[in-house]
Amino acid sequence: MEQITTARRYQSKYTCFQKFQHSKIASETKKTYTKYLKDFLKFCQFTEFEQLMEMSDSEKYESIMDYLLHLSVEKKLSHTTLMNAYSAIKKFFAINGIKLDWEQISNNCLGRKNGNSNGKIIEDRVYTKEEIIQLLDHADLRMKVIILTMLSSGIRVGGLADLKIKDLQYIEKFQIYKINVYSFDSKEKYVTYCTPECASIINKYLEYRKKIGDSIAPESPLIYLKTSKANGYKKERIEDHYFDKHISSDSIQQSVSRLQHKSQLIPKQSGEKDPTKRAQIRKPMMRCHAFRKIFDTICIENNVNHYVKEKLLGHNAKLGLDVNYFRPTESQLLNEYLKVVNDLTINDENRLSKQIKELQEKNQNKDYIIKGKLQEKEQEINDLKRSMEFLTNRFNAFLISQPENKIVYNEDNDDNNKNNNNTDPANMKGIELKSEINNKAVGKIIPSSSASSSGNKKK
Repeated sequence: MEQITTARRYQSKYTCFQKFQHSKIASETKKTYTKYLKDFLKFCQFTEFEQLMEMSDSEKYESIMDYLLHLSVEKKLSHTTLMNAYSAIKKFFAINGIKLDWEQISNNCLGRKNGNSNGKIIEDRVYTKEEIIQLLDHADLRMKVIILTMLSSGIRVGGLADLKIKDLQYIEKFQIYKINVYSFDSKEKYVTYCTPECASIINKYLEYRKKIGDSIAPESPLIYLKTSKANGYKKERIEDHYFDKHISSDSIQQSVSRLQHKSQLIPKQSGEKDPTKRAQIRKPMMRCHAFRKIFDTICIENNVNHYVKEKLLGHNAKLGLDVNYFRPTESQLLNEYLKVVNDLTINDENRLSKQIKELQEKNQNKDYIIKGKLQEKEQEINDLKRSMEFLTNRFNAFLISQPENKIVYNEDNDDNNKNNNNTDPANMKGIELKSEINNKAVGKIIPSSSASSSGNKKK
């Protein structure tokens, strides 16, 4: 009996979720997406991600629509949150080769059509300079580093959480740090900078860490994990420092929220402690992303090259094909960044000290130029004096060599000079010229030794 064989189907050795985890997505974005994917899985009442793949296309479509409406209508979450959830699900299915009508889902659930958004409940704004000062006045060194780094570099909160000490390179000439963001990811990595104000705070923060026992190494996190707990009935709290562990982006967000409350910039609202209500509370600005928006705005206002600005923000995707052709040098990036340093500096003291330093450098340059000019004039005068002395000696030598001219000595030594044939120039008073040249004119003489000897012989 002939045996019938069936074609063997290829079985992937990776699960659908493993494919997502190994995809080329920035680490912090991946963490955010994973959170929404797990929430979506729970909403569908599944326990395994493979169950999502087993649904028909129509079931996938309906479940995604229901989930986004659940977040919007029942949980009343912001448009930004809905977009994050939508992007996470779309990315997961796309990586696993599932094609759905994403435009239809977006139009129906996100209130977005042809790129125009009408889904936001309120318009957010950025921090004012006065509000940033208010935050900094109530911040410790660690929080000052967080705020000023996000503001002056435009770095994403996730990128800040991933920074290591080795990712910072100090540029002595400008007293700023060059920051290598996502240095571990060859596709996502990019370079930005921070202001001298921020660099100064980072240096103070690192010195403080050394004092409290942190043996800072290149692999150490820039912002380490720190926890605190109540100390019984006492008011002070016990802090635990984990110098070798990175802070998470969620912890940075929560820390900024606490600072907003502490500084009274945004007072606490009822329901903030309730996780089910917290997401429904609207605030005037995004806690951390608002700093990135400020950076973007200031770059535009200072006419920073558009492509350089996008590079400094790590927006490779927005450059399209230009990302493959436009490769600015680090000096180009730095020169464009230096245009915005003043406007990204919050403390007037720092700005004034920088201006004073610039003025001092200009004055030093002016002083150097003036000193150089004076030295040139002094040299010209000395050269002129030497020329006059040379010409005078030559002329006097000529006069002394003429027999008709007579050397006149000082009266006190006149007889002695004649008798002793003394030709010491110090005793000479001048020369009595022959009458046809000048009627007994007596002039000052500065004779050389050779000239005086010649005159004495002619006498």
